[in-house]
Amino acid sequence: MVLVLPNERDKTEDDYIDILITNANKQAIIIENKIFADDSNKDNVLEEENGRCTHKYQIPRYYYKTQCKGYTVTHIYYLTVKHNKPSLFDDFPTEVKQLTQFKDYIQSILNWIGKCLAIYPKEDVFKVGLQQYKQATTEFLNDMQLALKLKQITADHLQEAFEFWTKKPIDESDKYFIVKSQFIHVKWHTVHEFYSELRNRIQESFNVEVSEIVNEEITKLTHIDSVKINKTDIRLHFNYQDTIYYICNDAQGFSIGNHVEPITEKKNLVLNETAIYSYFNFTEKEVFELIQPEKTNELVEQIVNQLKNFIKNNQKLTQL
Repeated sequence: MVLVLPNERDKTEDDYIDILITNANKQAIIIENKIFADDSNKDNVLEEENGRCTHKYQIPRYYYKTQCKGYTVTHIYYLTVKHNKPSLFDDFPTEVKQLTQFKDYIQSILNWIGKCLAIYPKEDVFKVGLQQYKQATTEFLNDMQLALKLKQITADHLQEAFEFWTKKPIDESDKYFIVKSQFIHVKWHTVHEFYSELRNRIQESFNVEVSEIVNEEITKLTHIDSVKINKTDIRLHFNYQDTIYYICNDAQGFSIGNHVEPITEKKNLVLNETAIYSYFNFTEKEVFELIQPEKTNELVEQIVNQLKNFIKNNQKLTQL
């Protein structure tokens, strides 16, 4: 018997592993699906704890947790769109390195789907569904690769790109209409990468699990005309020492707070210096600069430091 987690009945990830395949012989295959997010490495795992059911690096951590449950991990697949290696792969334990294979969607997954379609004998609902999935995946990957390329070009030529993308609203009479219409995707990836980095940094700093990024909320926020502001609040929350904290981006920029009993929201700290980032309006130069990874990292660092101070002060008040 083979068990795949998550599945249509049990949608829970086992130890946060994207796809875990096990069989009755206690063998396991780990698949890590890295479309947008960075690796979730944890600086606060002690060196002597590495290999004892945990590890500071994400992929080795999954390996050791699975091994400690009595499974023998036979394969680890790291699935990306650029054939990337995990971050800090050279520092991985030898046993993990030897099992890890790097796969990308176009060369591996789409080819695999094509082979399945070729040998599947019947024209039924399953085969039609597989064909539609392949087509949708192909279109998605093509759009994503274009957006990432445009994002890189924009980061390399920031001032010229800022004037190009935001100088005036686009319309069909603009000779660059087709190119400019892709800016919604550049914005989407910029905001998503920001929240991915922020989420990872919080997890590493406090050793907690942070709520998932809701892609639909980022779409609502970014898939609009660049001169408008879409009032879509986006937040992350997590439980730290029995207190639920959150970080929210709204009309005031970024704010930090906690939930108190009864379940109400208490906004304790508005980060005034981040007001310019309200709703990620890319016509603002500071927001536009987040397209550069170093600017995203600077803002994340600023917010995480504020969060640390906020939690520290909140704990002092609680102890009074």
